[in-house]
Amino acid sequence: ITLTVKVNSSKSESSSGGRSWVASADKSDFTWAAVVGYSFSRQIKGGLSTRWQDSNDNYRNQRRHMREVSIWAEIRF
Repeated sequence: ITLTVKVNSSKSESSSGGRSWVASADKSDFTWAAVVGYSFSRQIKGGLSTRWQDSNDNYRNQRRHMREVSIWAEIRF
């Protein structure tokens, strides 16, 4: 079993000519992924992979959500 969690956040502000600070970017990202593998025998292996990702761009008011599930099997002859 492998579990990975990532959290990222960034914000940028700029100012010119003595003006007040203005946001030019405001993003956040949260991702977790899990992989489970199992060897049933020498000839048969299998597993499951999942990923959940949420991305937010508050400056552009955009949100993205991604969900992924994969099932795999390996059969050797």
